[in-house]
Amino acid sequence: MLNDRQIKHECENGIVEPYTPANVGPCSLDLTLGKNIAYYQGNTAIDPAIHSTYNLKNENMPKTGYVLQPGEFILAETVEKVTLPRYLAGKVDGRSSIGRLGIAVHITAGFIDAGFSGTITLEIHNVNSRPVILRPGMIIAQMCFFEIEPCERDYQEKGGRYQNERGATGSRYYQVVK
Repeated sequence: MLNDRQIKHECENGIVEPYTPANVGPCSLDLTLGKNIAYYQGNTAIDPAIHSTYNLKNENMPKTGYVLQPGEFILAETVEKVTLPRYLAGKVDGRSSIGRLGIAVHITAGFIDAGFSGTITLEIHNVNSRPVILRPGMIIAQMCFFEIEPCERDYQEKGGRYQNERGATGSRYYQVVK
């Protein structure tokens, strides 16, 4: 796992844009909430194999924020674009301060493969019994970096479905089951 000095060095070499030095912690980099969010509409079943059942709506949050209701689930982008070389992998987790408000920032997709490039889509869920206001630019998550032996085939070469994503990106599971 990289420490603050190593994270700063990698960020100065362009793995995160925009890079805010004040967001570097002892072993992680704080990530901020972008303005683009997405949510699934309707109450019919989503069939992961059939894209037309998703009914995903994208929109931009107002500057005043988005009120995330109890039990509500949204997808949201990070401001930061992350570009990992073949020798780094990442892990995104929630910040303690946000988690203590009942906000989970990822359900299962916290791992970032070597070779990935794009903004990170967060899977945000409010498990609190009260609404919570989310605002663009707020620190919402943190990313740890792990040095690995350079991989033989990185995320892009593997044909990663979310490579170069921008904005809150919905599931592309339907591309797996063709």
